[in-house]
Amino acid sequence: MKVLPKKEIAKILKERKWGTLMGVDRKKPYGVEVAYTVLGKYLYVIFNPAGRMARCFKNNKKAAFKLCTADNELANWEAVIVEGTMERVMVPADIRRAFRELALKLGYDKNLYDKMAEKYAANPKISPVHRILIVARGGKSSS
Repeated sequence: MKVLPKKEIAKILKERKWGTLMGVDRKKPYGVEVAYTVLGKYLYVIFNPAGRMARCFKNNKKAAFKLCTADNELANWEAVIVEGTMERVMVPADIRRAFRELALKLGYDKNLYDKMAEKYAANPKISPVHRILIVARGGKSSS
């Protein structure tokens, strides 16, 4: 097992598109799979602002985000974790940027989500855009 250097962790976060967002729902752990993008010191995700994950972060701002890949024999694998505090994105320019960057990361035209982004930028109180202020990151691999 090898501890991954920061540069390799950043590369994995840039390349991958999907991971597990984790929070705490009262006293129970809870996780959902989401697409994400990293911009500066934040990891951006989009989820239902009225759902269970939103309730988790209303009561406890601590968040973790996990990426794992492995071959079928589990001989080659990578795992990365990001930890920090969750916040809802309320600034219209940040909402638009998150949607555009997520579209690009997923391989779509950057304007694909513009209508949706404008809807939430015009009414940030219902925005599904959230971000983790990254305070720690780590990773390990099989090689």
